[in-house]
Formats: sequence, C-alpha cells, structure tokens
Amino acid sequence: MSFYGSYEGCYRIQPGGSDTTDTTDEVIFMTSQLAIAADQPFRFPATFTFVVRAFSVLDGIGKGLDPRFDITEIAKPYALELLKFREAGVEVIIKDFRKRWDRQSQAFYNLFRQAERVEKLAEIIQKLEQGDLKLRVRTLESERAFQRIATVQKTIGNVSMDGL
Repeated sequence: MSFYGSYEGCYRIQPGGSDTTDTTDEVIFMTSQLAIAADQPFRFPATFTFVVRAFSVLDGIGKGLDPRFDITEIAKPYALELLKFREAGVEVIIKDFRKRWDRQSQAFYNLFRQAERVEKLAEIIQKLEQGDLKLRVRTLESERAFQRIATVQKTIGNVSMDGL
C-alpha cells in the first residue's frame, strides 16, 4: 500500500448533504502536499518555544492580576516598529552600515592609541609607587565638615580671648 493509495478515497460532503468520493486535482494536490510534509516536517527552533512560553506566562500573570490585560496591545508598538524596520530597507541598511563603520574606525584608532595610554598609566602608577606623585581625593562632605570645625574653633578662640 503506497502513501498515495491511502488518500485516494477522500470523502467530501456536498451542499445537499450526500457524501461523495472525490478523485479530482484537489485530492492529488492535497496528497502531494502531505507527502512533502511527511518528508520535511516543520519544526520550531528551541529558542522560539522558550520565547512563546515566556510570553504565555506573562499573559497568564497579567490576566490573573487584571482581567482586562492584553499582551497584544502592549506588543503592538514594538511589532509595528519591526515592520517599519523591514519596510525602510535601503535607508536602514545604510544607517546601520554607517554606524558599524564608525565603530570599526574608532576601534582601529583605539588599537594604536591603547599602547600609548597603557604606557602613560604605567608611568603614573610607577610615580605613585615611588612617592613622586601624591593622590589627593576631595569630597564635598568632608570639606564642609572641616569648614564647620574651623568655624567652631575660631568662635571658641574668640570667646576665650574676650574672656581674658
């Protein structure tokens, strides 16, 4: 028994309600499509199933919290943006190419400058280790506290001098 032989007796309901066997081109087309599908099954990538599962979980949580929640309304602007991205075609490709070219030229420029920068950093670290260079860190909070202390000390000194 062949694959096609099992589908030769396809039934179709006529508008009058009677069943008739159909062996027209439609059945031959259907059997050829089934044969193609049997040879090459359609499979989703694994990552796609994870994405669908994540969206279904989000939808379930959203509907549990608010019955009016609709994830399609939230996703609609993003989907439209993706569709516009595809429609833009050449302009988007040129813009993307320019961005990538700028990044590449900056990376190429930095490739030769990095050696100089590393050398400068090594010199600074060496000066710090030898004590030729001192690192000073300023914080506004500590400076304000020192000003208050200086003001209090000055006031105490003036009061003690006036008491003599």
